[in-house]
Amino acid sequence: MNKLIKRLMLLFVILIFFQYIPAQEKPKIAADKAKLAAILRKTRQYCAKLENAAFYFVCLEEVTEKISIPKGFVQVPIAVNVRDLESSTRRLKRTGKTKVNTFLYEYQLIRKEGQDEETRILLKKNGKKSYQKDAMLEISQFQYEKLIFGPSGLLSYYWQRYHDYEIIKEEILNGEKVIVIAAIPKASLEENYPFGKIWVREGDFAILKIEWDEKSLENLQIIKERAERYRAEPQVTIISEFGFEKNKIRFPSRFTFEEAYLDSRGEKFVRLEITVVYEDYKFFTVDVDVEY
Repeated sequence: MNKLIKRLMLLFVILIFFQYIPAQEKPKIAADKAKLAAILRKTRQYCAKLENAAFYFVCLEEVTEKISIPKGFVQVPIAVNVRDLESSTRRLKRTGKTKVNTFLYEYQLIRKEGQDEETRILLKKNGKKSYQKDAMLEISQFQYEKLIFGPSGLLSYYWQRYHDYEIIKEEILNGEKVIVIAAIPKASLEENYPFGKIWVREGDFAILKIEWDEKSLENLQIIKERAERYRAEPQVTIISEFGFEKNKIRFPSRFTFEEAYLDSRGEKFVRLEITVVYEDYKFFTVDVDVEY
């Protein structure tokens, strides 16, 4: 009898324990939902302000492009005879080639009445002085444009309809408390839309950083095909940072793109690394029409 009573008491305690956990979790889930709703509302308002703003600024844009074939890593061509493959393998194992290009631009962006004009003056190329107006972005492996509008691609009223969102974690970024949320394309969508993770400052919901998921890349298939030739797994990192602020509009401070591969031993090599640094902003106009 005593054993039966003890078993019943133990079962009673277990039942209470499992009932207690959901009761504790409910307030947290409700708080997270409320916090997420506030983040989405405020960031949606910010994107509306950004899209309706008028601004005119110039800054320095320093671009570094590094292209590598690390020593010892073998790229397997799509179609090649055995003799050529053996020769290519020996050559690539002997030489670890790296090419670095650097460009310094005066970058200008004018936005007026919903129209954007992005222009560059090339000031230096690979350390040599230059002065080329209406210069093209000369990096050969990857292109980008108008990074300031990155948040709108994930958090605007238009794009929030195409994503689900969730809070991933809270952490400290550059000494400030931030909430990291994920934007995930809705499962019902057939097309591939941009998505990734967003670092939002807790105090004012400022968007400080975006890490784009590699599946957002338009040329992802090219990277996949390259990975097959390398017999490796692709690992792509794309990060936008917004470290400057004027009239509550946040401007790019840094952009990085890294195309890397993991071989069968788990060793990583970086085939392409692009780093873009913005500094020395000069603001002529930053007018905001939408209340935030």
